[in-house]
Amino acid sequence: MSGSSRLQAAFAAGLVSVLALLAGCGSSSKSSSSSLCNDVDSLQSSVQQLKSVDVAKNGTSSLQSALDKVKSDASAVANSAKKDFKPQVDALQSALQSLSTALENVRTNGVAPVQQAAQSVEAAQTSLQSAVKSKKCS
Repeated sequence: MSGSSRLQAAFAAGLVSVLALLAGCGSSSKSSSSSLCNDVDSLQSSVQQLKSVDVAKNGTSSLQSALDKVKSDASAVANSAKKDFKPQVDALQSALQSLSTALENVRTNGVAPVQQAAQSVEAAQTSLQSAVKSKKCS
């Protein structure tokens, strides 16, 4: 497996569970819940785009652009959910920042830090998913 393929696989593996969070959000009659679930739907779309980036064809800059969109959508989720899910949102934002840093340094440090950061994103997402599913979007 080439370095680019490993990088893409690391992102896909680390972020695929974000989709589980999104699957748990349905419509809600409460406006704050509806806003949160809409923001989570936007995050789902950007994660799908991130997962479909062809690093081998388009380079790591295309992956960075897709990651920036995920971070932007995660910020929208944070704005909708921060007071109810502050610890989980903070953990996800921190993990996304670590993933961004690992991507910036992939040429120097290799794929392993990207894989570790992706695992941290997955763990943070799982925590947020559990909290949101139990209180807002189920």
